[in-house]
Amino acid sequence: MTIRFRKGLGLAVLATLSLWADEKDYLPEVPGKVEVTVSKGALPKHRLSAVDGNGYMQSLTRLRDLIMAQPQMQKPIGVTLRGYFRPNDEAGSPQLPVPGFAYIRFHPMVKEWKTGQPVPFIVSTWEIEARVNVPCAGLQLMNEFEVPLYFAPRISGEVDGQPVYTVGSGNELLVFTGTGRMPWMPINRDEYAALVVEHWKKLAQDPLAASALQSFVQKYEAWRAAMTPEERRLQAWQGMENAPKGAPQGPLLVKPDPAWFDPALPRSAFQVITLIFDYSGDLDFKNPPATHNTAPLRVWQALHQSSWADLKSALTSR
Repeated sequence: MTIRFRKGLGLAVLATLSLWADEKDYLPEVPGKVEVTVSKGALPKHRLSAVDGNGYMQSLTRLRDLIMAQPQMQKPIGVTLRGYFRPNDEAGSPQLPVPGFAYIRFHPMVKEWKTGQPVPFIVSTWEIEARVNVPCAGLQLMNEFEVPLYFAPRISGEVDGQPVYTVGSGNELLVFTGTGRMPWMPINRDEYAALVVEHWKKLAQDPLAASALQSFVQKYEAWRAAMTPEERRLQAWQGMENAPKGAPQGPLLVKPDPAWFDPALPRSAFQVITLIFDYSGDLDFKNPPATHNTAPLRVWQALHQSSWADLKSALTSR
């Protein structure tokens, strides 16, 4: 069985694919291969002791093995899996657990245009991304203030008792923590209003813009001052500072939980693990099994047709 598809890639990517025709045949029943490695990478930058460094790499290898033990990953059909696991390339704060990451990319098996032989498609944006010790991994950054705020994900389902979160792009997340509590928390309206006022005050420090922006500072100070104590405790939402009274609520906002990790554990400890199932917008979200592109379909199947309960064992306990 073959399924026709058209590549929806940007011109920059298309320029590198001169050997590929504009149309290809997906081969969803052809077995693929698995090429997923673990490497130390930039581990020395994180300044762990030899013992903690070895422990970190053992945990990273165990995480890889647990993920790749899923049936969809062990013997992939219609896709070849390529990826890697390693510590973050840049050193983080010496007061925080060491972050790590992984990409497992799903390359659909296609018919090579010259020979007709099955080969994995050259590029892939369909993947499972894993993040270790990154509290808001996978969440969409609002990116309006210096303090990072994120759009709250919604719970869209459950796998093995584990909530499945969906973000605005349609990607899905599994989040594992040692505490059982999510590593993010709502930001209340009083905190959000303070950030808004601070943001406009900073902009108004520019001598060339001060006179024009002072009215905005006063507007948002008055908006914050008019909040009742009950309103201040409610969760903030994007754009509320400019919304008329009684306007429909916009996307809710969250922030990293300052207590997302246990400081009593070593920095090498795995305290938060997030799996991001990235469909690149190519999944048929209304009817996933009808998705023509084999790769995002296999990513979806890996999430929804696997047992992920054992992944909690990759977390470090006291």
